[in-house]
Amino acid sequence: MLPVSELAPEPPPIYVPPPPDPSFWQGVWIFLQLQFIPAIVVLPLVIAGLKNDQKYHEHPLALLAGMLLASVWVVRSYCRRSAVTLRALAGPLTITPALLPILAVGVVGMLLVETPLVLWLMVRFPFLDPKLDFGMAQSPFGAFLLIVIAAPLTEELVFRAILLRGFAPRYGLTRAVVAAAALFALSHIFPIRLPGMFAVGFLLGWLFLRTGSIWPGVFTHAFNNAIAFVLMLAHPQPTPPQALEQLGPWPLPMLLAGAVLLATAILAARRVLSNQPRLAVP
Repeated sequence: MLPVSELAPEPPPIYVPPPPDPSFWQGVWIFLQLQFIPAIVVLPLVIAGLKNDQKYHEHPLALLAGMLLASVWVVRSYCRRSAVTLRALAGPLTITPALLPILAVGVVGMLLVETPLVLWLMVRFPFLDPKLDFGMAQSPFGAFLLIVIAAPLTEELVFRAILLRGFAPRYGLTRAVVAAAALFALSHIFPIRLPGMFAVGFLLGWLFLRTGSIWPGVFTHAFNNAIAFVLMLAHPQPTPPQALEQLGPWPLPMLLAGAVLLATAILAARRVLSNQPRLAVP
């Protein structure tokens, strides 16, 4: 009598291919989730505020809750669908020490370039500036958690670790960085800062591709936002239309100095990272 295993052999395992990397339109859907979920979270606060003539939805802790819920939803869904751990998605938890001052110099250079350009746009297109302070007046500590801690971590996970990493095999590195940077810029609610946000997203994308990790980008992003937070804390009032005139003769020197610092930081970062492994893209 034949063994049962020979009478009814087990079928070979079925190969289930991993889910495809997100296309650009799937990336747009992820982007929309990041906008709609926070809006749903704060909707009850908007309704309550209308009854009491208050802006509860602008409290930084409300904004923080919406951001975290949306980011956790997107990242968890992607990790489950792609069978990848959060640690593998984020990349190695290391930053080359020599890279830290270079990244800080690059952030200062970017801000020196961006500031006079943004002020110039504010003067000519004031309707594009929403004048939002992320609830600084209501809770500076909550605004700090939102701007300096949560935003860099969640945005680097979504826009670099998921979207950029997913776009790269489909569209090539350059188009992937451009597409991820465009969605990153659009995710911010400051239309007047779209060019600057796109440039920041492009450089953060380049940094992610060179390191294969979100953590250098998280540091850079957090340092940039920390400077913005300190400036908002020191000057809580909306930027006046005559702010560019108050700079006097400094806009052009700021632009030139910022461009030099930014270019120097990029070249130095390339040299430091030249002998390190970078993100492998099939």
